[in-house]
Amino acid sequence: MTRARFTARARSAGRPRASATDRARSEIVRIAAQRFARQGYGATRTAEIARAAGVSEGTLFHHFPSKRALLAEVGRREGDRVLAVAFRGVDPTAAPPEIEELLRPLFAYARAEPDTYRLFAMDGDVEDLASGFAAKRTRVTSGLAAMLAGWSARGFVRRMDPDLVADLVFGLVDTAVRRLVLEERWSEHDAWLRETSRAVRSLLLPRDDSEPEPMNPRSGRTASGPARP
Repeated sequence: MTRARFTARARSAGRPRASATDRARSEIVRIAAQRFARQGYGATRTAEIARAAGVSEGTLFHHFPSKRALLAEVGRREGDRVLAVAFRGVDPTAAPPEIEELLRPLFAYARAEPDTYRLFAMDGDVEDLASGFAAKRTRVTSGLAAMLAGWSARGFVRRMDPDLVADLVFGLVDTAVRRLVLEERWSEHDAWLRETSRAVRSLLLPRDDSEPEPMNPRSGRTASGPARP
């Protein structure tokens, strides 16, 4: 055996291998995500998912006690993918990149993988779909809140409630991306990315005092000043 082959085999032996159970669970989730997005949650049967994943329906229900639980796991894993795309290469201890540079990969991901955003817009049990989307949202906002808390503590962004702001940022970005995907408005991609980035930036950074404060045209007042004469 050559030294290179021996080294490769030694490295492989040192890595933890996914068990057959873990692989089966992951395959069930992967197939479920595909079928739910392309056929609709309501139209997809668990028996069909199990067959395509190469397991019995009993095995599927061993891993997931209900179809709703399976959808929730699909949502959690999609949330993990969103975080991985958004923060790939980002050092949480350093100053954050420009907001538009953080969001650009997410918009590209949505364009390349539109099924992931169609998934929770399909016909089906409203409560189940809401539960699945909530699982995705919770995963994303938890990771984002941790990142925002670190940036805020280091003075890179303003002082804030990171959980609340993470929820607001998620709502802004997810709404923009879903509009692009579901309404196929990709010709407006650059404008949506630019304006979404500006909106997110306004949530994270202190207001530039050199900019005029917006005035309410009805009252003639700014948020902090008296009525105009």
